[in-house]
Amino acid sequence: MGDGVSSGVSGGSFAFSRRGVLLLCLGVLMVAGVMLHRVYEAWPSDEGSFFGVPMFRWKAALATGVFCSGVLAAALGLGALFWWMVLRVTGAGWSDDVRGVWCGLCRASVWGWLLVLLVLQVMLPVLYPWAMEAARAAAAGQAVDWGGNDVRGWWLAEPFFKGRSCAVFGLFAVMFLLMGMFRRRGRVRHERLVAAVCLPLLVAAVAVAGVDWWMVRSAWVSSMLPFCFLAFGATAAVASAVLAGAGSWTKSVVRKMGLLLLAALAFKVYFSYSQFMLIQYGNLPHEWEFYRVRSAGMWEGWLPAMFGVWVLCVLAMAFVPACRRRRGALRVVAVLALAASAAEGFWYVAPGIVWDVPDAAFVWVYAGCLAVVAGMGWLVFRAFGSGREAEE
Repeated sequence: MGDGVSSGVSGGSFAFSRRGVLLLCLGVLMVAGVMLHRVYEAWPSDEGSFFGVPMFRWKAALATGVFCSGVLAAALGLGALFWWMVLRVTGAGWSDDVRGVWCGLCRASVWGWLLVLLVLQVMLPVLYPWAMEAARAAAAGQAVDWGGNDVRGWWLAEPFFKGRSCAVFGLFAVMFLLMGMFRRRGRVRHERLVAAVCLPLLVAAVAVAGVDWWMVRSAWVSSMLPFCFLAFGATAAVASAVLAGAGSWTKSVVRKMGLLLLAALAFKVYFSYSQFMLIQYGNLPHEWEFYRVRSAGMWEGWLPAMFGVWVLCVLAMAFVPACRRRRGALRVVAVLALAASAAEGFWYVAPGIVWDVPDAAFVWVYAGCLAVVAGMGWLVFRAFGSGREAEE
């Protein structure tokens, strides 16, 4: 692949310089860091307005949009690594044709990881009401009342909270490097052993990330949340893999990836429905507050719409063989699944933000941030290849 500096992966009329993409990513991260730092320093004293909306509310929308977009990318990378390990452990021989796409998605997700860590380091109190309460209590020299739950206060300590996200990213990076290292050296058995050892650790890391990033309010904790986040990342990863690689796969691999997408969607539907029904029919009013906030105002139709898309995709793939066998139909299902996942990641976080931000501002700012993150991730995926050059 050349000298590793100006090399790129060509696809049609496209060819990207690795150095150029790296410089672009670093530039965007630096600009984002400066903007977020400036936003936090001015919070909420900035009295300006934009389209009649105070600037500090737009800034809350910006922080939320960047964070949710980064979480989607990071979860996608975790999901890609999860499937890579699962397929290696189960000895699925056909997975060698998909391995390059998993590698490419893991590499592209690093961009989202860096955004998540950046937002958490700079604007943690903006995103989480409990962090703002803790900051105010610390400034006043008072202790935070966690409702008699000392463990919660220890778990939500700001240094430990930020450190956990960094640790999850570090674990993800180490596992990815180990898997690739053994494959490049031709030690397929060792790769399978590494996958078997690392898979439980990866699932635990995904559970921690899900609770930390989606919990939002300290008063609400769901034991189903880690499974929902795992299904979130796994579904996004399979859908993205289908969109990225279906054109080059054999018919046999396309059918198997269609079945894998069906399994991921069924997994997602089961745990999302289980969490809702356990709270609804368990008569848990304290837990129901989570859904009440996310069913008011503009958010009223989001949950039925997302669930409807998932169920529709599952039924279509289960009863219409063409939806899981033909590339075009499979891509349509993948687009729907990915769109519903993007909406879900935003739906978990945005309604719980303490600041009074207009709903429209939240949505459009998130859409813009998501477009930038997706575009940068695509550039990284194309510039650094699908991982096949590492095997040659």
